Amino acid sequence: MIRFAFASVLAIFASTASAQDLTFINIGAGDLGGGYYATAKALCAPINLANVETVRCSPEPTSGSIYNLKMLHQGELDFAFAQSDWQLAAYEGTGPFAGNAMPNLRSVLSLYPEVVTILAGRDSGIYRSEDLPGKRVDIGLPSSGRHATAKAILSRAGMNVNEFGVFSELTTAQAVSGLCDGTIDATFFVVGHPSESVARALAECEARIIAPSGPIFTRVFSDSPGFVATEIAADTYPLQRQAIKSYAVYATLVTRADVPSSKVSVIVESTLKNLTALTDHVSQLSDLNVPNMSMRGLSAPLHSASSVALEEASRNTDGD
Repeated sequence: MIRFAFASVLAIFASTASAQDLTFINIGAGDLGGGYYATAKALCAPINLANVETVRCSPEPTSGSIYNLKMLHQGELDFAFAQSDWQLAAYEGTGPFAGNAMPNLRSVLSLYPEVVTILAGRDSGIYRSEDLPGKRVDIGLPSSGRHATAKAILSRAGMNVNEFGVFSELTTAQAVSGLCDGTIDATFFVVGHPSESVARALAECEARIIAPSGPIFTRVFSDSPGFVATEIAADTYPLQRQAIKSYAVYATLVTRADVPSSKVSVIVESTLKNLTALTDHVSQLSDLNVPNMSMRGLSAPLHSASSVALEEASRNTDGD
């Protein structure tokens, strides 16, 4: 009995010591059905595989960009996914971050363009963006980037949210289901393409992609910092024969200046090492490369560890 008890104590001590030796990295992502969570899982997987006994990288489901940035600021998260427009707002202390600027915010990586994508239900009667007033429109969970972006866009376009029949705040999966069962008429996504959620809405619900077009939206986006003109290329989805013009921000990974360089290096170096696999197997990362990672949509300065790793990767690429 004594030997058994002593062995149990040793096992507990060894387990505790092992846990103390682990480096834990958490990444504030987004809702489980969205692109942020899928991308965070893809970034964490090779880290955990290559560092089984030393590092645990964990994607955390959250409501999205605004929440992520606030939790990062409070020290609850090590890293956070954020739309580039809200990264800029957090760094400068504007919009939802007025009076709470984050001067210690640091960029880690730029990942992929996120396109403003309006999906309309089959029987919604919505065929252009001007048809939205009076309809039941979803704009995403509170504290998500797409929620804040959609409200800002609609407000700047003169479409007061009170004009809508029902103003819903759903997860990505709930929004697609709502289009299918007709409980909502449209949803605003800010998403990388091709998107599994968009593909599902088009295939299962016969939804339509509506371009945020016309002079009002052109003015809104030209006056909104961080947005760039883009398009959803023809044939991105089955039966989508023409390109759809829209505007985009960028999905970015951010941290704080005080987060240890060792943690930042693990993420950046793993991403660079597994770049080919990531671009081959994660659809929204298909155009990811070193120049894009280090520049697009990054308002906050690069974390010193990220800067070093990306500069070295750039030199190696130039030398090939």
